[in-house]
Amino acid sequence: MLEKDFIKEIYSFSDIPNKRKHVLERTKKIYLGISGDIIEKILDSVKIIFRKQDEKGASNHIKKIIYVTLNEIDRYNIKNRNDFIKYLEDPKSVVTHEVTHIFQNIFNVFPDVKYVYKDENNKWQIDYTKYRTDKGEIQSRVEQIIEMLKWGFDDEEIIDFLYSRKYKDKDLWRIMLECAGNIKKEGSSKLPGIDNNEDITNENGKFKNDYQNKDTGTNYDRDYLSGGSLSWKDK
Repeated sequence: MLEKDFIKEIYSFSDIPNKRKHVLERTKKIYLGISGDIIEKILDSVKIIFRKQDEKGASNHIKKIIYVTLNEIDRYNIKNRNDFIKYLEDPKSVVTHEVTHIFQNIFNVFPDVKYVYKDENNKWQIDYTKYRTDKGEIQSRVEQIIEMLKWGFDDEEIIDFLYSRKYKDKDLWRIMLECAGNIKKEGSSKLPGIDNNEDITNENGKFKNDYQNKDTGTNYDRDYLSGGSLSWKDK
């Protein structure tokens, strides 16, 4: 295999066992009403591939794909498959954030907030006022912070890595950091109390039962958690 062929490969959570263990443990704590076997089956069906895109990461819950921008290759000096595996295992990668979105959308736990639009030049833009309050986005960010805290990153390192240089939103990240610290300290995760359902997904990748009307606050404090996905280009 040529060194650059790693860009064309399809990756899965079986390639990143440490990340798989962390995501599986966290997701089971979040979705207490969902069978662990179902969660594990979904997680192991997720594929990770490179794609040319402006976003650092994006996801498509119907196809169960996480897309990683080719720009990450230069940013992290990724030269081969082993380098990319190390990147995927790292808490700075897009994996935890995007797989959180996949589960949110499969389980239908949050409203679909349309914060992406095309401007007068037909270019995709984000409505930041909607984006920063979208519960799905907040939850995904909090999960990424929890992982970084677990790896030993300090508060300022996390904020410096995650805050928006464009919007200078460090105060927002400090709030999310406090929430993530509380969740990590308590060893729990509060989010949707969803009834167990052995019927997995229908042809659209959604659960057959209607979960939209379920209580989405019993297991992740309502005031700070989230549901959008950056799979909008594939819809």
